[in-house]
Amino acid sequence: RSEPKALCFSVEMTTMDELQLPPATRPVGRKASGRRLSWADQGPIISAVLADEIPVVVEDPPPEATPDGPGEQTIHLGILRQGNLYGTSHPLPPGTQPDAEVVHPLPSVISAQVVIGEDGCAFLQVEIDVNFEGRLRERFTVRTPGAELPELVIKLEASAMSPKDGRPGSTPDNVRLIRSHADELLKHNSEGVEWKRASLVVDEEGSP
Repeated sequence: RSEPKALCFSVEMTTMDELQLPPATRPVGRKASGRRLSWADQGPIISAVLADEIPVVVEDPPPEATPDGPGEQTIHLGILRQGNLYGTSHPLPPGTQPDAEVVHPLPSVISAQVVIGEDGCAFLQVEIDVNFEGRLRERFTVRTPGAELPELVIKLEASAMSPKDGRPGSTPDNVRLIRSHADELLKHNSEGVEWKRASLVVDEEGSP
């Protein structure tokens, strides 16, 4: 009786580089050296790529204030609150006579008049009805007989904020609050009131 013969096999190990696989089919988890890939080995992060491709819009800086020319004076009122009435006083040039006057018509939100003080000096009284929101850039003319120049151009500059945005931090010392309607305006235009108005409109439209 013959003994069974042992079978021997020869196996050759082929590396991934020897297989000559196309790049699309090669595994991407490891390199031929067997080292684990890190984030540095991968392509750029997609968010970084998008950030490079999205243009950044750079706004131009606001224009600088134009200095007053001869016969001009700017009154800065600061940040005001919508719904309020403010007042300010401004001295007129030396030598201005009592017959100085404001040239009409005036901007709709402004009232102004020339007043002679106890010392005999003329000054301008201005009231601003802040029934708007945003920037105020208005000008008007005052006749100043007796002064170096016969006329003076007054330029008013202010910003008005909505009562919903809170209260302005401070106003210049030359600005005083005459009357406040901001709280009433806020109450009248509150979110609850708007919802109530909307529901009334819906009810009216739905009624026969």
